[in-house]
Amino acid sequence: MKQISIFGCGWLGEPLALELEKRYIVKGSVQSIASYNKLRIKKRYMLSLENISTSPSFFDTDVLIIAIPPKNFYKEAIESLLKNIQKDTDVILLSSTSIYTQKEGDIKEEDSYDIKDPSPMLEVERFLSKNLTNVLILRLGGLMGYDRVAGKYSASKSILYDNYTNYVHRDDAIRVIKHLIELNISRGIYNVVAPLHRSKKEIYDQNAKKFGFDKTNFINKEIKGKRVLSHKLCEKLGFVFLKNDSINFW
Repeated sequence: MKQISIFGCGWLGEPLALELEKRYIVKGSVQSIASYNKLRIKKRYMLSLENISTSPSFFDTDVLIIAIPPKNFYKEAIESLLKNIQKDTDVILLSSTSIYTQKEGDIKEEDSYDIKDPSPMLEVERFLSKNLTNVLILRLGGLMGYDRVAGKYSASKSILYDNYTNYVHRDDAIRVIKHLIELNISRGIYNVVAPLHRSKKEIYDQNAKKFGFDKTNFINKEIKGKRVLSHKLCEKLGFVFLKNDSINFW
């Protein structure tokens, strides 16, 4: 049976682990004792930057999914991981559409090639691609659904411009990862964003009414920003989003 290790069982990583556990042997890691005690999967590890090399069994795996956010010491954590990754392990990096800095309009995967001032996450993408043969990079849109309600934290605040949204429902993010593992896809870069790009105002206004919080005030009604496209994922790999319209996430 295929073994899968997930480095970072947070808001996405833990439900992903629970879903994969139905079919595979899954090992999951967290960084704190509190998170370790709450983790609901069978094979649990507590791994941090300081003790990452003390659990070789975690790295004895067919697939390693890196699911940690780009916080402090992000690149150092990835470099430490790389030292422990076995040669025949496939790596899946859960990256973000935030790497498309200063981009406007419709965005495809290849639009990252000319970014000259990369974010820490894009630096890590390039670092892993340079040092690993089998690395699959998934650029996730803003993870939404369940307790993550768009517009909640900007209630009653003012924002200069309306923007296109690049969201993905957590259920679809999990389905994409499962889909690629089942297809044995071990290389490439894919955007993972719901195909229909609503404006923030559309979604925020709907959620304010539905959940009973104040609306966000958009000073300028012009819609700006980028629309990150998932055509490559859908057309080349046959993935179908269940939540293809972000206005229907809640």
